[in-house]
Amino acid sequence: MGWPAGFGGILERLSRLPTPDRSWHHTVESDATITWEAWDQKYKPNQDWNHAWRAAPANLLTPFVFGAQQLTVGRGRVLIQPHPGTLTEVEGRMPTPHGELSVAWKRDKNFTLTLTLPAGVTAKVELPALAGSSGVWADGARLMASREGQWWTLEEDLSGAAMIEEH
Repeated sequence: MGWPAGFGGILERLSRLPTPDRSWHHTVESDATITWEAWDQKYKPNQDWNHAWRAAPANLLTPFVFGAQQLTVGRGRVLIQPHPGTLTEVEGRMPTPHGELSVAWKRDKNFTLTLTLPAGVTAKVELPALAGSSGVWADGARLMASREGQWWTLEEDLSGAAMIEEH
């Protein structure tokens, strides 16, 4: 599955910049707990040690990799649409005014999504349609879903907790 238009592998490319000490990977290797203003102290000795602009790629994680986006004001309805790229497994949580939303997904032969929504929140769910997939199941029962290009879109919104699998 690909990344959304315009984001084509941006996180992967950013982590593999050609200069080893000018990358997010170097920042992590340097035990940074915040985003630095410069890639390394040697490039800017008087740097600000808490610089938001360098954290911008993290803004892509929740809506695209994790796959949770607000559809209505107050997050009463969300879209769950993970974009795995080359990743095989992701787990995360997102605060909402209604409580915590959690998503975990795993891609191997099938794509499996585990979702927990707080009371008062519903989710439109779109799963990546892997090659050769024929439908979407939950607890052994086939769900009503339509395949549109690279996505399986569930016919009905979900609420509560669910484990969904495409195969």
